[in-house]
Amino acid sequence: MRVGRLYRLAIVVGSLALLAVFTLLFIGTLYSGEVNAQSQTGCTLKTLYGTYSFEGRGVIKDGDAVLPYAEAGTQTLDGEGNIVGIFSASVNGEPIAMREPFTATYSLDTDCSGVNVAPVGDGFIEFHIFTNQAGTAFSYFGEGFSGRGMK
Repeated sequence: MRVGRLYRLAIVVGSLALLAVFTLLFIGTLYSGEVNAQSQTGCTLKTLYGTYSFEGRGVIKDGDAVLPYAEAGTQTLDGEGNIVGIFSASVNGEPIAMREPFTATYSLDTDCSGVNVAPVGDGFIEFHIFTNQAGTAFSYFGEGFSGRGMK
């Protein structure tokens, strides 16, 4: 009789262990599918959407001179690749823009990096931009300076 009870107990414990293993495998499969879907989605233009304040610092070359540069402002990204904003900037401590409106464009790759192109004078300047999947903040880099923006 005792061997019969031990046998039944072993079957119950074994069945529970198998059920636990299958449950963990099932949950793991669901979770890995969710992670893979997120990593495949990455960023899109819509990741950067809304109004961000920004500030940047660095240097600008003027002939042989290297002069300090600073800027700050706000910009609104429409989630379609267009930017409108307002900024102030100085070179060597002298204001060059005071609450000046601007327009620009941006692109964003699935790895959450991209390019921002803004008209400056008769030409254009290109910034490299970097964000996260939430789009709550970004960093930008241009020749000689860099900055960051956040909602």
